[in-house]
Amino acid sequence: MLAQLCLDGQDAYIELVEKALASTDDPWTAYVQWLRDIVAADMHAMTVHLAGHFTPDERHAARTDRMIMGTIELFERVQKTGVLRPGLTFLDVAFLLELLAKTQLGDTARTAELRQRQLAIIIDGLRFPGAAELPGTPPSWQEQVSRWTPGSDRQSQRAKVE
Repeated sequence: MLAQLCLDGQDAYIELVEKALASTDDPWTAYVQWLRDIVAADMHAMTVHLAGHFTPDERHAARTDRMIMGTIELFERVQKTGVLRPGLTFLDVAFLLELLAKTQLGDTARTAELRQRQLAIIIDGLRFPGAAELPGTPPSWQEQVSRWTPGSDRQSQRAKVE
């Protein structure tokens, strides 16, 4: 059941990133629309929040590769325009989208409205002009991948808290 929910979320994500990549809009406009679409579709609740709750198989791995490649391509298109703040990575943005997925207040419509409001603030923070240098180091790919391993440190820490 969880594995299928994840597959459904991955398929929807792939559809949205491929739509953004096919867009004839300028890279920034296509990227911002993709961010809005991802948040509106609540992608992270269907995928990332399932991390560590089941063991992914080859179907998940194949979709993950498509998701990553599409997301990186889209991010790099925008990055090449110089509009993104220096030091920002696609994983920084991915973790910001996860934070948005945790926002829940009122009913479904109110939650969606607040998430789009918060996303507008984040979008402004992604832009370069006037942005301060980012502190610390960006998240690593190893940190991202380790969350999908049942029994990983993150999962062990979560069990201690619960």
